[in-house]
Amino acid sequence: MKNYLRKKRTNTFFLLCVILLFFGQYYLYQENKQLLQANNWLSHTDVVIEEVDNLRIDIFNSLRLLEEYLLSHNPSDLENYKINLNNSVSEIVKLKNLTKDNAMQISNLNLLKNELDIEIANNEKILETFNQKGFNAATNLFLSRLNQNVIQQIDEKSMEIKTIEESLLKHRDISAQGAKESFYFTMFVLSCLADVLFIILLLYIRARDKKHFQLQQEYQQSLIYKAEKAEEVSRIKSEFLANMSHELRNPLNAIIGFAEIIHSEKVDKVSPKHKEFLEDIIQSGKHLLQLINDILDLAKIESDEMEFHPEVININHVIEEVLILFQQNIITKKLQVQINIDSKLKRIIIDPTRLKQVIYNYFSNAIKFTPENGSITIRVMPEDATHFRIEVEDTGVGIAGADLKKLFVKFQQLDSSHGKKYQGAGIGLALTRHIVEAQKGRVGVTSTPKKGSVFFAILPYHFHNN
Repeated sequence: MKNYLRKKRTNTFFLLCVILLFFGQYYLYQENKQLLQANNWLSHTDVVIEEVDNLRIDIFNSLRLLEEYLLSHNPSDLENYKINLNNSVSEIVKLKNLTKDNAMQISNLNLLKNELDIEIANNEKILETFNQKGFNAATNLFLSRLNQNVIQQIDEKSMEIKTIEESLLKHRDISAQGAKESFYFTMFVLSCLADVLFIILLLYIRARDKKHFQLQQEYQQSLIYKAEKAEEVSRIKSEFLANMSHELRNPLNAIIGFAEIIHSEKVDKVSPKHKEFLEDIIQSGKHLLQLINDILDLAKIESDEMEFHPEVININHVIEEVLILFQQNIITKKLQVQINIDSKLKRIIIDPTRLKQVIYNYFSNAIKFTPENGSITIRVMPEDATHFRIEVEDTGVGIAGADLKKLFVKFQQLDSSHGKKYQGAGIGLALTRHIVEAQKGRVGVTSTPKKGSVFFAILPYHFHNN
């Protein structure tokens, strides 16, 4: 009975906390709405001020262009004058739409529109006089029009509109600042409440876990037993899972370890070590991403879902993009890399991304198995009238003849033990074979132990999807 009552009180307490958090989130939502509305008003006022400035510019440009037309008789000046006048009218209409909730601004815009109509009528009269009576008569009318102060009245009215909007902008900026402060304060209070609830929940879980520790131990033992049984289903599958676990664990441990060191601030942010740790995190993340992409691409090929997008390529650029990814490895191992591209190659139309994967996988293996101060050579040459050949030659450890049959096979590695010297999941070469064969090509390798290997791919010059 006591356990039942204690459990009921606990459940009631958590329910009340959840309800409190819910109402807090709702209040935060309302505060956020007010903040967004204030920001929208600020943006709206900025747009109005910008439109008023554009209107003033167009009006004075039209006056300048009319004057230039009277002096130069250039038809383009007349055309630009009409464009500026039309823009002025359009901007007044736009300003009316933007300030339709402000009666004072609508009234000012109507007065400004009347002044602009007077200005347009005067200008039309000047143009008519110019066409009928000539330059002198039009100039006199133009000067007398200036004395009527219509332009000055237009300028004053537009400045009045702008001043009102600038006053509104200042007021709305103050309102937005207040809404922002209220929003952040509410978010802070809710964060504190959530932290308290989390601590209470954590203490409750720890207390419960102590009571159920033995049950959890038994459950974990049963999971281990089931996992061991599952590993016995297939030798290749179990080796693949072990390799994948190792391949994933190493970069993840590196990411977590270096991130914890940086987070603990044990390393100065301006020290070389800080940059080195960040570079290790980036490289480990890229390694994980490449591994996952290989698995997904392999699955796409097996389900016949991989897409190819052929285009005309520059083979030299493709190779250089791959080498950039290994620049640090090349420098670290002091490797000599040579690129030999035969000038007799024809134009190549192929998917550049998939071709880059092929070269990447070959070059990655070459770097992995080539010792320091070794050399790697990439060659591209014609194979026959319709195909070209890519070779990646290294001076690495080489491969025994009996092991060549294990290459290009899914999840197969020459050394699948947990303590193997060279890491890998056994996916890269298999993926390479599938990509090349899907494009009507073929792969192969020749190797001499302790001297090196030559991996090659033969692909058509022109590949098109069916």
